[in-house]
Amino acid sequence: MQENSFAIRPHTITQKILAAVLLISSIVTLFTTSFQLYFDYSQEINSIKKSLTLVERSHSPSLAASLWELNEAQVKTQLAGIISIPGIQHVLIEYRGRKTYEAGRPVEDAIEKSIELNYTNQSEDVYLGTLVIHGSKDQVWAKIKNKIFIIFISQFVKTFLVSALLLLSIQHLLTKHLIHIAGFVKNIDVKSDEKLKLEKNVFFNEPDELSSLVTSINEMRHKIYKSYMEMEEVNSEQRRQLEISSRMSSLGEMAGGIAHEINNPLTIIGSSSKLLQKNIEKGESSPEKLSGYFEKIDKTTDRITKIINGMLALSRDASSEEMSEFTWNDIINDVISLCGEKFRHAGIELRIPESEWLHHSFQGRKIQLSQVLLNLLHNSYDAVSALPEKWIQISCTVENDEMIIRVTDSGKGIPLELHDKIMQPFFTTKDAGKGTGLGLSLSMTIIKKHNGQFYIDRKSENTSFVIKLPIPLQVIK
Repeated sequence: MQENSFAIRPHTITQKILAAVLLISSIVTLFTTSFQLYFDYSQEINSIKKSLTLVERSHSPSLAASLWELNEAQVKTQLAGIISIPGIQHVLIEYRGRKTYEAGRPVEDAIEKSIELNYTNQSEDVYLGTLVIHGSKDQVWAKIKNKIFIIFISQFVKTFLVSALLLLSIQHLLTKHLIHIAGFVKNIDVKSDEKLKLEKNVFFNEPDELSSLVTSINEMRHKIYKSYMEMEEVNSEQRRQLEISSRMSSLGEMAGGIAHEINNPLTIIGSSSKLLQKNIEKGESSPEKLSGYFEKIDKTTDRITKIINGMLALSRDASSEEMSEFTWNDIINDVISLCGEKFRHAGIELRIPESEWLHHSFQGRKIQLSQVLLNLLHNSYDAVSALPEKWIQISCTVENDEMIIRVTDSGKGIPLELHDKIMQPFFTTKDAGKGTGLGLSLSMTIIKKHNGQFYIDRKSENTSFVIKLPIPLQVIK
């Protein structure tokens, strides 16, 4: 029952205003109609009383004379004349409690007036009877009922017409603007400074409360937009600093492996130089031997240069990095040149299945994508370094015009309850002091800027992160 009563309640402001108008109009109509009907009833009763008084003044003397003369026909004629007066329903003449003459129909609810009929004979008043007149209230009520019907029909038509016109006016002047304002506020985009505008009214151009509301909303909208742009500028700088911090953290944790990567080539260069010097001192300086030593030194120097260039590239601010052409094989080689020794030292096997797509050239931001791969390899290193089976695999395939890069390790996966949290900034599962909690969130941001997808493969038996990039690659500036 409560649900039904709730269902018929007005919900829109137009319905509420219309309901209020109908309620107030009905109350006012009821009050005014009641007052009018009471006034009309009083007027009708007074009219009957006046008629009774008129009979007393004008008809009673002649009626008394007709009784004195025993002119029965004249008496009946006079009584018929009294009955014809509006409002008089019944009349009779009584003499000492006995009806002598009567006209009309008796009524129960009546206004009664008794008039003594006296005839003056030789200066002496002779009592001839009592004239009893009944004014009918039934006729009054019949008239009132007819008026009630007419009044209520006319008031209903008037209220209906006024309500319909008021409904149209409210919808045109108020409701449609409120709906437009509500839609604008609901769909506000903090990245846009679009202003709210209302449709101009041809007849009412002067500013009103709606104009003030629109002005206030536009001022609030501009303040929100301005605050958002200022906040976005600050956040952009903070994100850039966090990205650099995360990258430096990853490079710092790989520093031990990088030292090994450089020390080994330096040892080779040193050994080759000493052997070259001894051969020259002994006079064993054939061009073939010298060429072999120089070639070994040259290759080793290139290896060191490659390691240093990789460190410089990854340590550089990539926020304003230009687009360049490269392959995933280039990215993998650059990253492994920095951390390969550390992985070998920890006994972690790096698996890179051969694929033609590793050598497929495309354009993008190489430093940023290298940062993503470095983050994933660094996380995998921490995850598998203490496991009995240690391996990390980097694979590259193409499905449905999308390049798919998977970084999978020998770990047994990430708990389902952490799948969403792990992508949030500053969330980490590592021990205190071991991670910043920024690597994966920054990696997701970088991949999204390359119009790609970055997620955990929930179907994989091992821990597997997936990078999906469209072909051709479309980078969002």
